[in-house]
Amino acid sequence: EQPLPLRLLGDWQNFSLTADPGQAVLFGPPAGSLAVQWQPVRWQRVGDKNTLSTDGRVVGLPLAWLEYLAQSRAASSALRGDLLLDGAWHLHWADTLSAQLSLARSPHRQTHSGPC
Repeated sequence: EQPLPLRLLGDWQNFSLTADPGQAVLFGPPAGSLAVQWQPVRWQRVGDKNTLSTDGRVVGLPLAWLEYLAQSRAASSALRGDLLLDGAWHLHWADTLSAQLSLARSPHRQTHSGPC
């Protein structure tokens, strides 16, 4: 466990908030874990204009998590097995939201023997 350093400069009308790069491992109700890694996260406000930028990736997203997040077994019933997914994001929000998201099959497999 490590703290997440945040830097805040300015006042309420004009500020910059930055979170350092980091990583976390998440454990959820479904089996498996997920690694999340991010680059510096920046939120800036100048007057009434806000911008937010973030880049990062996820490693080892179990299919069972997608089913759990969808909250519908019928909608994702074809998603079974020990397949893991890796993904990445690049988000920039100013006047409009610009997002690049990717999801691909991970070269790794789950190692637990329970159901997905």
